[in-house]
Amino acid sequence: MLEKTPFFSAVIPVYNKDPHVARAIRSVLAQTFEDFELLLINDASTDNSLAEMQKFSDPRIRILHRDIPGPGGYAARNLGIREARAEWVAFLDADDE
Repeated sequence: MLEKTPFFSAVIPVYNKDPHVARAIRSVLAQTFEDFELLLINDASTDNSLAEMQKFSDPRIRILHRDIPGPGGYAARNLGIREARAEWVAFLDADDE
């Protein structure tokens, strides 16, 4: 069975944003438009960020991993673009909502 392609992919690069990332995720999931996927890019965080991301079980969420953090998050964003299933991509920083 083929999965439906989402209208857009939201990409959140995450590097050591343990205190903030859950709020950012909740803000995306709270949108009234629901035809999206949410890509969380664990950019080699050394804090509890991954555990915070894993608390969410929404089927629209995918967690991707990088072994070495990229300065400024560009490498994590690029990974999100490569893995996005949608034609449209939106970015959100892990400490925003």
